[in-house]
Amino acid sequence: MASRVLRFIDCYEELRKSIPTFIEAFVTYYGEEYRKEIEEKFSQAIFIGYQDPEYIKTSIITLEKEKTEELLSPLILELGLDLSIRDLLNYSSLNFSNGHPIKNMIDFYRLHGIGLEGRKEEFITAGYEEYKKHYPETSEEEYREIFKTKKLPESFDSLADNTKFNILYYLDEANIDEEYKETFHKARTLINSIIPNTTINNFPEKINSEEYKKMLLLIKGYLDALDEYQKFKEEHKDLYAE
Repeated sequence: MASRVLRFIDCYEELRKSIPTFIEAFVTYYGEEYRKEIEEKFSQAIFIGYQDPEYIKTSIITLEKEKTEELLSPLILELGLDLSIRDLLNYSSLNFSNGHPIKNMIDFYRLHGIGLEGRKEEFITAGYEEYKKHYPETSEEEYREIFKTKKLPESFDSLADNTKFNILYYLDEANIDEEYKETFHKARTLINSIIPNTTINNFPEKINSEEYKKMLLLIKGYLDALDEYQKFKEEHKDLYAE
């Protein structure tokens, strides 16, 4: 359990909490008449709980793993999914959340939910942000006209090749669909572990299935677990201090 690892890491606090037990042990040995003297000595004592830095690092990794298991294992079991924590996270803990495969599934679910028009709007917004880096005076309305007509200012040809590539990328509407397909490709393995035989084309047909409902419950449970994990790390942030 994570609580067990925490107690091991914070050995100073554990020593401090054990002082009453130590006092009673000494009183039992030396006699009740020495209680006051024993209590005074313990009140003046300085306890030093030393842990090797590398061993603490290893213990923190164990702590992160066990906390993750506490948060996710019951969810996977409750949903009856043939998945491991590593299938969801690529790691044994909720740390390094940007690399979690389940986030690819969440991204695809979100993009599917907003539909083609929503994806197009997001694409135009991203293109406008890129365009403003090089033409900061351009308004969004002006950029939308450029997106529609594909007509660029004469100064465009003088830009660096990579800059031109980035701007042109967001003027090519075919990339909206390509990004959507790429998002599904990244999420496909995990999605099919939950909803077998799913393709990007038949995904809408799966929406009323029990497997689809399990996918939604898994997404919600993961996001809740991630939130709890971040609160846990914040609560014990002193462990991560340099």
